[in-house]
Order: sequence, then structure tokens, then C-alpha cells
Amino acid sequence: MPTNCAKPCFGLQEQHVSWNRNHRTAPGCPPVPASRFCFMQIEADKQTTMKSLDQKKSCPRCGTDLSGNDCPECGHTAQIQRIDKQYVLSEISEILNFDKGIFYTLRELLLRPGLAVRKFLLEDRTRLVKPVSFIIISSLAYMFFEQFFHYEGSYIDVSSGSKNVVTVLVSWMQNNYGYANILMSVFIAIWIKLFFKKFRFNLYEILVLLFYLLGTIMLIYTVFGIFESLTGIRVLPIAGVVGILYFSWAIGQFFNNRKIASFIKGIAAYILGMVTFAFSLVGVGLFIEWIRRSIL
Repeated sequence: MPTNCAKPCFGLQEQHVSWNRNHRTAPGCPPVPASRFCFMQIEADKQTTMKSLDQKKSCPRCGTDLSGNDCPECGHTAQIQRIDKQYVLSEISEILNFDKGIFYTLRELLLRPGLAVRKFLLEDRTRLVKPVSFIIISSLAYMFFEQFFHYEGSYIDVSSGSKNVVTVLVSWMQNNYGYANILMSVFIAIWIKLFFKKFRFNLYEILVLLFYLLGTIMLIYTVFGIFESLTGIRVLPIAGVVGILYFSWAIGQFFNNRKIASFIKGIAAYILGMVTFAFSLVGVGLFIEWIRRSIL
């Protein structure tokens, strides 16, 4: 330790000699005394410590002190990436990825729908598109292509000039197919819950299953509808049969792939759910119409 140092500077002697050797800028420049070097080193360490404390980050979501790139409490990223070209390309790549995303979801729902949804509920929820997002995307695709090809108009003709509430509700259902499917799925879910009592899936988990299946059925209708519009061959009734068979296969696969009764119950739940929904829609329309006429 230097003899003229005012405070003990353990481990600084070699640094002091090296500093004098490297920072002497001109011949005859006097060396820095050890005591002054010790003070300079302590001040530098203090500034480094204060700067480190000032730069200490906390999680923007929960306020927890961060020691790495991710929050140890909530998992939020310490620094959110700016939206730029790289970010957009990354998002597009994630959507088009066949290991997860929309195309992976479509592939799984077409090849093994019941098993895919069961895995989503019980094991891994990161690879399939979220159920509500999927049914909304499917509904938007259905309505988008229907506006161009008008494949539904030849089967359902709702007079826009009618004042009947039932007709208005049917027209709303036709123009808002996504919402109608979400409502109809509630009725189908109730029947599935009744038919498969011994399975411990709650109503919300069954709704997740139905969002995936009904979204896929809408995409099947879309493909058949486009084909019918382009070729003039009436195939939408076939799409209805394909949709029912697909639903039955998926339900049977989800609950019990080995029993034929599971597939039959799937068909029954689908048909009864649609019928119950239709009767409920008509009942609500007639009730509103009766109130409207009573008041007027």
C-alpha cells in the first residue's frame, strides 16, 4: 500500500502504478500521488454505483425491480420492442407458422379436431389460435366472401321491407353470423352437457370446443359457397351434411373415440341445439312483436 495514502487502498497499488504509466501525456509530467489516486478511484466507484442505481429498472406492469430481461413476478418483458419493419415481419411469420398460429390451428382442426381441442384444454394452450379469436376470424371470412359471391342469398331470402320482428331477427342473424354462432353455441353446449354428464368438462370448456368446431364449419361452408358461385353447381346442401358429420366426428373424438354412441350424441346435440336456438329466436321475436302491438 502506498505510504502517502490518506486512507487504506487495498488492491490499488498496482492500479496506481499502471495509471501513472498510461496517463503520463508528456515528458516530465509528474506522477499522481497515491493518496490522490485513491481518492479518484473511490469517487469513480461512487459515480459508477450511483449510475447503476439510477439505471435500475422496474417492471412497467407490476413495479417489481428487474434484474434481467423479464419480470420475475408477472413475466412481462422489460423493454417492449418498437413496432417497425422487423416487428411486422415477425408477427406475419408467427401467424403463417405451421408450428402454431392460424394455419397450424386449421390443420389440427381438420385432421384431429377433438384431440386438438382436448390437448388445448388440458395440456398446451400456446399453439392454437384462441377460441374466440378463431370463431370471429372464421365469421369475418364467411361474411366477407358471402358479400362477393352471394352464395347464401339463393337459399335465404329475407324481405328488407317487412316490419315483422321475427324477420328482422332472422335478417340480423344472417348479417351477423359470428354473433349468431356464439349464441347458438350456448344452446348446443347445454345439450352436450346433458348428453355427456360423466365427463367433467364444465360449460365454458365445452364452449371453447364449440367455438373451434363452429368456426371450422363456417370455413367449410365458405369453401363450398365459393365453389357453388363459381361453377353454378348447388353444393351448399352437401356442405350442411359435411358440417354435421364433421361435428359428430369431432365430438366423438373429444369425449370417447371408441364408442359409436358418442358420435350419435354429437349429431343429436348439434341438431337439437340449432332447433332450440331457432325456436328461441322465433319466440323472442313473437314476444317482442306482441308487446309492440299491445303498446301501439
